Amino acid sequence: MFSSSSRTWSRIVLALGITALGLSSLLLTSGTAVAYEGVQGKYAIFYPAVELLYFHTDNLFLTPDDTTSSDSFIARVPLRLEVPTDRHYFMIQWTPQFRDIDNFDLDDQWSHFVDLKGVFQGSPTFRFEVEDNFTRGVLEVEDVDRDGELLLGLDPFYSNRLKLDFIWEARRQGADLYLGWFKTEFDRKKPGDDDARPGFLDQDRVVAGIEYFYKFTPLSRFEVGYDYSDVESTYYDDIVTEPINDLCIGGQCLGKDSISSKSSHLYVGFSGELGRTTTGEIRLGYRATDYDVDDASDYNSLVVAGTFTKAFTRFTKLEVNLHRQENLSNFENNAYYTANRIGLALTNQPLGRRVFWSVAGGFQQNSYPDPVVVNNDDIHRKDDILMARAEIGYYPLTYLNVKLNYRYEDRNANIPDGSFDYTENAFFFQVGIGY
Repeated sequence: MFSSSSRTWSRIVLALGITALGLSSLLLTSGTAVAYEGVQGKYAIFYPAVELLYFHTDNLFLTPDDTTSSDSFIARVPLRLEVPTDRHYFMIQWTPQFRDIDNFDLDDQWSHFVDLKGVFQGSPTFRFEVEDNFTRGVLEVEDVDRDGELLLGLDPFYSNRLKLDFIWEARRQGADLYLGWFKTEFDRKKPGDDDARPGFLDQDRVVAGIEYFYKFTPLSRFEVGYDYSDVESTYYDDIVTEPINDLCIGGQCLGKDSISSKSSHLYVGFSGELGRTTTGEIRLGYRATDYDVDDASDYNSLVVAGTFTKAFTRFTKLEVNLHRQENLSNFENNAYYTANRIGLALTNQPLGRRVFWSVAGGFQQNSYPDPVVVNNDDIHRKDDILMARAEIGYYPLTYLNVKLNYRYEDRNANIPDGSFDYTENAFFFQVGIGY
């Protein structure tokens, strides 16, 4: 299934993992203390790991017809270092990942993920937090397309999220002043290239907000907040001199060159205990977004994010998820689409910490505000997405886990040519070594 070069690179990644674990062993023999949470040194805690994953799908490109079955091998090495002190905390994690796909050659088989976090306690009631998440990815498009409009992207890209929080927190109340910057950029093909494709939106986003919270109990709180965001998104970069506005893929065409917007978001929320065995967090907000796109509707509606968990026993839990979110769109003249989703998940650990299983399902509808003309009829596009998942895992040793996962997804859109419809069955088998 794998080429000789793929085998070589796979061995390199595996060697990295073995090196990481070897370093752990070295630390152990050097007199460091070992806990389940990681390898503890004098000033820092090291969390090495290796994850090897086999993936099979019966619809690699998520197409309605002429589906392609494929097998993939993924190897990644998460390496995390934490430096806690009495007043401060610092964390850095680097995860290199190698991916080899049967029946398809990626432009780049390597992805890299870097995560940084720092917490600096200036006084008993004031702290400063900084967090940065960097991705150099290939197929990890959920990082920039979280509710799945484009489904599959093949262009390598990088994205970076930086957030600063200035937090005042007393015994019962507090406030958070935050600033955020988000940037993503894709390696585009020039128009006219044989494999040119529209791809995803390049994006620059700036967010500023303030939040007040009141704690009813140490674990329960009410919050109210406001944020403002400014977004600049385009379909082209410096190497493309003309906007890519005449390309279509699967019946989907780019109807605009860029999307600029300004958005105001007011919200209230609650998190904490809702009963002896029930916890939850919910945030309800109203977002008003003004898009600088000709003949495109603006967004003025609710946004929702919520999770509720009911514990039936110590090892059995039911989780309900609610989601309503506005997302940038590249479909025809629509500046955005709205994703509405409800999900259920049941988890169980029948043999304590050694074995667990879970089942989950959900329904999502992506709806578009502006119609397109199809066969002389105005159609407001709607995608109905049904999702299901099942997983079983086994932890034979503290630092070893084995997981088997099945995923099903079915998408049906009301566009007559069926270009957005697909079904997929996918299987994952994963072995993890480390923390």
